[in-house]
Amino acid sequence: MRGISADGGVITIQGNKIFENWFWGITLKTRTTGNVQNNEVFSNKCGGIRVGTNYSARILIDSNTIRDHPGPALHTEVLRPETKRLLKDMSIQSKIQEGMPQDKVTLYISPPMLTDRNIIRKNGVGKLLKTNPLEICANCHSKGDLLKCTKCRKTQYCGKACQKQHWNKHKRICKIISGESSVVIKMKETKTSAGLTDATSFCIRIFDPSLKGIGEGIPPDPDSTQKFVVKVQAGNEARLYDPEAMISLYDQTVQLDIWLVSPTLYHIVMECGTLGANQFTSKKVYFWANYEKKGEVLRIHIDDFPPTPTW
Repeated sequence: MRGISADGGVITIQGNKIFENWFWGITLKTRTTGNVQNNEVFSNKCGGIRVGTNYSARILIDSNTIRDHPGPALHTEVLRPETKRLLKDMSIQSKIQEGMPQDKVTLYISPPMLTDRNIIRKNGVGKLLKTNPLEICANCHSKGDLLKCTKCRKTQYCGKACQKQHWNKHKRICKIISGESSVVIKMKETKTSAGLTDATSFCIRIFDPSLKGIGEGIPPDPDSTQKFVVKVQAGNEARLYDPEAMISLYDQTVQLDIWLVSPTLYHIVMECGTLGANQFTSKKVYFWANYEKKGEVLRIHIDDFPPTPTW
């Protein structure tokens, strides 16, 4: 489900086929010295290779084929200023305890070495399409005369060749959406973000600076049945594929900001979602939603998608 993941030590990853994992094909982080060679990494649902905050080791990526990902072939963690300060503070404290003067402490950040012998093709950037996904071919993203899947009657293809090629990806979600057009959420069964303090929630819940308009706009009215857009996020590298895991749902204003369990929404986000803004391992999908019963119920529509927001 997670491909190959290493957190510390010296590791060689060589001669493998790594494919169809729910997150990244290969994840290397913290103090991992890695030699990644002659692997075929393809069709993983977040991206090819992710290198986290690897601040005291060296990683070589050589002679691999990295292809057919919705996200990037290689994602390296960009350290924010506050993270750099934290790491340096930790390093200073450690060195002072060892008797080294503070002015002699340095912080070493090691980017991976990517050779020109890697074959990298047909990888994305982890961004949502600007077109309603129900109005394009699910496989090649072309427009025109489209044929609907005969089972779910929602996903469309430009022809039988694309449908056949896409079936392994579509079959999991096809059964889920075949008989449903919406998911009903009882608000009393949800939790607020303020009530969650675990590390998994924190990783998913960070607002990236690239999100434009977050926290702005008019909050949805619980007394109204008018539709509005919500973002649903799921997934974390620390867990296996878990439909019973808590997922995050919020609107642009973040006045509606809840956590809930919904296997249907979880499946849709993990199967159809794109990378969260920080490109760790969370995935997101935007849905139409509306309140019912004076705000006691929130209905999420899964048979249509809104235009792609910037938040």
